[in-house]
Amino acid sequence: MQEPVLKCLHENHYSKQIIGVCVNSECQKIRPYCQQCLKCYLHSEHLHDLHDFTDFYNYMQEGLNTYNKMQNLAEELQSIAKLITIIINQLSFNPKINLKDISIIAINNLINKIIRVKEVEKTLKTNLELAVIPLQKIKQDFKELLQKNTEQQLIREEEPLKKTPVRSKKQKKAEKASSKGSQVVQNQQQTKQEEFKHQVVCIKPSKSKDEKKQQQQQQIIHNQGKYQFSNIYKNRAINVIQPENSAEGFGFCVCDQAISKCGTTIIAFRIIKCDWRIHIGVCDRDMLIESKYDPNLANVGHGSYLINNQGDVFSTVETEMNDKSLSFKFYNKNIITIEIDFQQQQITWIKKQPKETFTLKFDTQKELYPCVKLWGSSKVELLNPIILQ
Repeated sequence: MQEPVLKCLHENHYSKQIIGVCVNSECQKIRPYCQQCLKCYLHSEHLHDLHDFTDFYNYMQEGLNTYNKMQNLAEELQSIAKLITIIINQLSFNPKINLKDISIIAINNLINKIIRVKEVEKTLKTNLELAVIPLQKIKQDFKELLQKNTEQQLIREEEPLKKTPVRSKKQKKAEKASSKGSQVVQNQQQTKQEEFKHQVVCIKPSKSKDEKKQQQQQQIIHNQGKYQFSNIYKNRAINVIQPENSAEGFGFCVCDQAISKCGTTIIAFRIIKCDWRIHIGVCDRDMLIESKYDPNLANVGHGSYLINNQGDVFSTVETEMNDKSLSFKFYNKNIITIEIDFQQQQITWIKKQPKETFTLKFDTQKELYPCVKLWGSSKVELLNPIILQ
């Protein structure tokens, strides 16, 4: 079967066969060229940048090699960033914490974290300092390349190029008269555009509600996808699996990161395996530590806000709801989303299929952490980023 022949898009080049391409970075003309293009001197200023298809194939292979190197660099940087983030999450603590306001166990855990941070400093200090300067240079180079690519004017693919005919004196006079008329039309259009802009400015204040809603949505997005199950704050019978970000086993498992008190935080859990009971919600981590990760949820004051797969509710504030079957049930493969709104002082659990919700009030004075309590060999995955059903 005969291979298709590429034809030149210039109208006055009579669909002549394409014989090569131009690779000059500053050229604004269409890059594939024919013999007629050369006769018309379309690329006369950079003939050394004209390649036939054999040369262009080699040129393309060089480009592909560079492209693959960029991909490898991106993957390597992402891998390094992921490892650093895991260590940061494991060692996270509140720098403004008042030692007089926390328990002995919490102080002990804080000291252990600081010691581990010092160990990181001994191990990585030299490497971190050496890595910063070249990384900053790479970042600046890519910023400049991105700006250049954005500003560069690209010719649309397969856009026909119009013939520029030789004009007679009569045609030139007619074009001159036409240009005057078009100028009048352009002035009228410009006036209308200015009037429209004025109208837009006049009605802009009415969009304040939409802008406020958008800011709230941006805040929600900002609070997503930054929670990790902890290898420290958990029952000994819990196994935390990374990078899957899942927990399985028996007992409580708390996240390393506290829930933001700004905007609305959304966290999602996927039920991988439910063996008898799974509790999902938030807790006061200090109170959980003091109870040795085994609070009596039937009593008020356990410091948790939870629902379980049987619809039971556990609240440390709303005493009339504690240990009552008031919520919805959930099962294997369900995704349970919790929304924590400090302004409204409420936490809402959501199951998408079928749509069911349940809401509790909570104490905004306490610092809260996402958590789960598992029974038997249950397994839950914390979704980062959030994937809804």
